Amino acid sequence: MSFIHYPEKSDIDIKPVIQAIRLYALLNQFEEILVRKRDPEDLNNLYRRIKEEIKIISSIPHEENVVHRYFPIGPYLLDDIPKEEEILEYIRELSSSIEKGIMEISEAISTGAGGKVVSTKPPNMLFTYPIEKLVKGYRYIPGSRPCLISIPHAKPPLHDKGTLPLGREIASKTHCHLIYSTISRVYVDYNRDYSRLTPYRRMISKVIREENIKILIDLHGKEEDDVDIEIGWANGMTASNRTLKKLIKILDEHGITYKYEDIRLSGGDIIRYHSLPRRNEALQLEISYSARKKMRGKLVKAISKFITEVA
Repeated sequence: MSFIHYPEKSDIDIKPVIQAIRLYALLNQFEEILVRKRDPEDLNNLYRRIKEEIKIISSIPHEENVVHRYFPIGPYLLDDIPKEEEILEYIRELSSSIEKGIMEISEAISTGAGGKVVSTKPPNMLFTYPIEKLVKGYRYIPGSRPCLISIPHAKPPLHDKGTLPLGREIASKTHCHLIYSTISRVYVDYNRDYSRLTPYRRMISKVIREENIKILIDLHGKEEDDVDIEIGWANGMTASNRTLKKLIKILDEHGITYKYEDIRLSGGDIIRYHSLPRRNEALQLEISYSARKKMRGKLVKAISKFITEVA
């Protein structure tokens, strides 16, 4: 049985779709083994094959991969098999998502005379299995100082390159709490208001509450700029003038250039949401690529000194 009929001329690369169909078939075999409670070794061997197919699909550049366009598999592909009571539901949901995506691709292609594609409509496919049962989307490393460093764009693709090792080093030096993303912003951007109920954001709230956090520092990266750091404080809503002056003094001492946030941006949702009402202060630090690459040691010293003075 053929899932899709492609016209002779098409702007769709069918290779990723074929990979998705192969993955779909393997998932169905996996489900059958689970239901029939066959040899666990068969299950492990098949799971390895599933991961190989997933790796092939994931290795195709995002802009060239029609599978990425039609159903976001990425966040739900785990390194380990989920718990026994969840695995069957997980496999069925992922299999259903792929099946619907393949069907949507077929329906999205309209043909005219000579088989030419005249329209391609990418549908919005959503995987409905609860993400929290599959992947937390973050890693939290506890500390002893009442400061929390957040790195919401730590996972590629489209990550803020260099922010994770920078944040890790600062947290290690100052004994701060650290939380960083393990899902790319391609799938969920934790610095947006729609992500407030995600595990990442709820964990931030929990740490702030239970560890009596005094200041939250949200680390980001930006492309080249005329300064090393852009400071976000929601136009004075998330931190006091006194705290900002301390930061500026320390940056000046270390020869690090800075500017205040673009008033149109006003910092991200993380610092605004997690500092109001004012229980703690919060700053967003957007660090330029060249500063991350060439000034890491200086940045670590300056930000660490600031943290020890305010927390």
